[in-house]
Amino acid sequence: MAAGTISLTNGSTTVNGTGTSFATELKPGDFIYVTVGGAPYTLVASSVSSNSQLSLAVAFDGPSSTGLAWNAVPASLQVAITQKILNDFASVARGRILDFQNWQKIYSSDESVTVTRPDRTTFTGPSWGYMVSQFGNKLDKAGGAMSGSLVLPALEVTGPTPFVDFHFNNSAADYTTRIISTEASALEVSAASGGVSFRINGGLRVGSQFLAGGINIYRGNGDANAVWGINVNDGEFNFARGGAAGGTINFSDSVLVNVRGTRGKQGMSGVYGPNTYSFFWNTSSQLEAWVDTSKVGNVAMSATSDKGLKKDISYREDADKGLSEVLEWRPADFKMKERGIMPESENQLGFIANDLVQISPECVSGAGLPEDYDIEADPNNDSAYYLNQVPMIAKLTQAIQAQQKQLMARDSAIEELQKRLKALDGLDA
Repeated sequence: MAAGTISLTNGSTTVNGTGTSFATELKPGDFIYVTVGGAPYTLVASSVSSNSQLSLAVAFDGPSSTGLAWNAVPASLQVAITQKILNDFASVARGRILDFQNWQKIYSSDESVTVTRPDRTTFTGPSWGYMVSQFGNKLDKAGGAMSGSLVLPALEVTGPTPFVDFHFNNSAADYTTRIISTEASALEVSAASGGVSFRINGGLRVGSQFLAGGINIYRGNGDANAVWGINVNDGEFNFARGGAAGGTINFSDSVLVNVRGTRGKQGMSGVYGPNTYSFFWNTSSQLEAWVDTSKVGNVAMSATSDKGLKKDISYREDADKGLSEVLEWRPADFKMKERGIMPESENQLGFIANDLVQISPECVSGAGLPEDYDIEADPNNDSAYYLNQVPMIAKLTQAIQAQQKQLMARDSAIEELQKRLKALDGLDA
């Protein structure tokens, strides 16, 4: 804070000081930063008459006020602030471009793709096209019955009276298909009547017992509106062909209910990972990502922005307000606490959403964690604040526009001063 206080008069270029040292703290072209009525003003000094009086390049357009605290800002520092905002804006823009490129790979490719994380490390995994191709071979359902071919490896049936019963309605006496063979090379199932090739309600019986944790194909108490499905109870559904080649599962126009999550490998080889992961669409239109019992965050996807998808559009003209907010943003260094499966992070640079929501609430979503929040007792609390990058970019854009407007006004004032100096002494300023 500079020495003394100043007085400003609406419509006047004269600044009077009390206890000030204008002659030593300012030179023509420097800036005076002052807050009047809660609004920030950056004023350009055109000339310094004495320690207690100076003139502005442009008449003051705020309310007349006295006893104002002020700051002297060298012109070179103002340029540095503008450059820092541009640098930060460019960093955010590069991150958005990287997100766009990653998602384009995932959306467009038919193979496994390699995406780049914000720290420039990479990760290789399946694209949507690759996953669709893996579900390409299936049996079709038509009118509640399965159509197509069911191909299985050779079935060897042994025993005094070798047979396999396919039971209906959980009744040992109510089967309609029995295969008896001592030289079976394949499993063929055909209906007694009606053209239905494979329909089981209640369980799959092999021999004299129902398999615990087996596969149940059911339609639910004969209800014609119920959906056919596969239920793996307390077991694993392992679809593999052996060796490096794998099988394919395709659910067409059906829903796969994933209760306990999914466990996979890194790439196409190696052992299965020890953790399960799953996704959940919550009531706030966010796709949550979970590993075991820990919510690791929300999945960020490219936001659609076409004019045809929007209504009640109004363009903001309050660039100065955007600048005043951005000037109050406080970048911070921090570490993320250990939370569930996630260890404590390395040092990070970013923002504290609790600070930002007080200044720019459009840039923050979520209700915010309570003051007495216990991260160990409740690591997956959904109330945490999170930053919205698109509104932040919009605020930074407003700040740059306001800064540019100020710079243009300063350049115009300097040009006018040069003309006046040349008119007075015949020399270029």
